[in-house]
Amino acid sequence: LSADIWSFAVCILELYLQCPPHSTSTLWCMYSACTTGLASQIPPTASADAKNFLIQCLQQDPAKRATCEQLLQHPWVNQKGLEKGITDILKTIFLSNSLAAIL
Repeated sequence: LSADIWSFAVCILELYLQCPPHSTSTLWCMYSACTTGLASQIPPTASADAKNFLIQCLQQDPAKRATCEQLLQHPWVNQKGLEKGITDILKTIFLSNSLAAIL
């Protein structure tokens, strides 16, 4: 579903920001998500591929939003070494490194 794509992008955005978009105001976050979208919240430190991926996911019009099939082919998802970066991010999120035993 396109709503799941949007939600997935918000989760990725929260990882980048280390907090929800517009975290100082829940009301402002809901308002801006509905009126102007959340693409403006993509941090400038995100790579060009990451920005492009998130922009495709955060399209306000669900008909214009990328599909799962399209996103699985995206360069950001298919870049070499991505799994290492994801592992590093997850280690900083969880309080213990118990995830390392699984990975």
